[in-house]
Amino acid sequence: MATQNQLKGNVGEAFVMYQLSKFCYVRPAFNGTDIGIDLYCELLDKGNAPFLHFWVQVKHGGASYITINQDGTAIFSFNRSHLEYWGKQPVPVFVFLVPEDNDATTPTFPIYIINVSEQLISMNLSDCSTDTLTLKTDVVVRGDADLRRVLNDIVDVTTARMKLKEGIIYPTPSTADQYFKKVMPEGSSKYSEEMLRTIRTTASFTIGDIINCNRNEWADSMRSRFTKILEAFGNDGHWEIHFYKAESYRIDGYDELAKKSYQKSIEIIKDDPKAIDFIWHWRILEIQKKINAIDANESPIKNK
Repeated sequence: MATQNQLKGNVGEAFVMYQLSKFCYVRPAFNGTDIGIDLYCELLDKGNAPFLHFWVQVKHGGASYITINQDGTAIFSFNRSHLEYWGKQPVPVFVFLVPEDNDATTPTFPIYIINVSEQLISMNLSDCSTDTLTLKTDVVVRGDADLRRVLNDIVDVTTARMKLKEGIIYPTPSTADQYFKKVMPEGSSKYSEEMLRTIRTTASFTIGDIINCNRNEWADSMRSRFTKILEAFGNDGHWEIHFYKAESYRIDGYDELAKKSYQKSIEIIKDDPKAIDFIWHWRILEIQKKINAIDANESPIKNK
């Protein structure tokens, strides 16, 4: 037997799906597969092609379930486990709160939208001592125009801001043919370590790719600039920084600098308790061969 709450949930989900379908491709989660996402949505570009993805969870209920404040805001309490799940998703997650007295037959329909992904950017769930957390929103839509505006305003910005967790300040994607793109770096300082990791790995492995490409003046200039980025990390304890600095120094003829950087790379790998499998032993042997080549006064292999 279906419970009353399940019936309410179906009504709310169908209502939100209908409204979103005016502007998006919407696919409901199959029965038995809903573990926190009700609707999989894709915004459309000007040519009606799928453009940006976002996911929706629908909450439908009365005043005891969804709290509407006098100032027009709404609050809802979530299990921390649900927030942790949503925080791991690759696309923005929004919760649509549908009050029980919402009249789907009228042109106006109050829906409160909680931008869960945005709130999780500034929140540290590991510091929360309770199993439930209350989120608040002042985003309310009361008709088609409101819904279109909100979707256009928050999906692209949230998509870009979720990149902060990967250490990337990313301009907002847009279907508009415009030169200027919005950059929303607020809260990025929280992810400083991720930013540095992204910078060092990008510079390191780009140097490797440049070296493997055909040599020319432009490539050498790019390699030199990325090498200067790695030099700013000083004696940082990541093997790839020192290895790719050495690769670049070797091409430029700075053999002693290259040798020291190769040796530092080996030391870091050997001191890492996680670097114990065959691949790391093989990598150490390959780096040692490069050191031996320097000792033997062999010329570095240059690309044609």
